[in-house]
Amino acid sequence: MKLSLQEAAALIGKTPRQIRYLIKTGKLTAKKKKGRWVIESTSLPLSEGQRKAAVARGEKVREIVEEVIGPTVKAG
Repeated sequence: MKLSLQEAAALIGKTPRQIRYLIKTGKLTAKKKKGRWVIESTSLPLSEGQRKAAVARGEKVREIVEEVIGPTVKAG
């Protein structure tokens, strides 16, 4: 999943400034798209607990969305 600078910062408990520093020093891989940083969620330095919590949050969001608008269809 692609994340904005702010989303990545919130996910790992850092500030956007700290995320920019990680990108600048090469500790985090990111690309600029239309002048904004885009970070692949798999490149974030998450502990196992943080990763599990993020997956659980994503599943909860998906459940809520499906409850409100119905099941999502995966492109295949």
